[in-house]
Amino acid sequence: MMLIAVAAAGMAAGQARPQAETRLYDRGLLLIEAGEFERARLSLDTLLNDYPKSTLRAEAKAAIRASWVRQGIVDPDPMLLFQEGQSRLTAGKREGALIFFATFINVYPASEYAQKARQTIKALAAKD
Repeated sequence: MMLIAVAAAGMAAGQARPQAETRLYDRGLLLIEAGEFERARLSLDTLLNDYPKSTLRAEAKAAIRASWVRQGIVDPDPMLLFQEGQSRLTAGKREGALIFFATFINVYPASEYAQKARQTIKALAAKD
């Protein structure tokens, strides 16, 4: 409920945002509250990718981090998160791995593992 209250406070401050952008953000928060963390991160990641200049960018990144904390990953270490993506790929969960890597790149763009995630996504796309 805390994430929803933060979103409502931002909108109450009079910040006008495009409807689709706001829907993606609100959907992400609702999915986090429902415990559907991967779907939440996908929605928030879509916002980050489709609206690179969004005024919701910082909030979306914070919500993604909060989703990891709520999922039990208390202090998301970039290396551990990258390894989680790799584990999903190894387990044959290609779509989940792609979502994980794309979200990782948005949240930790300067991490040394971001380039590895980009390369992995590119290699998987080449196989399609």
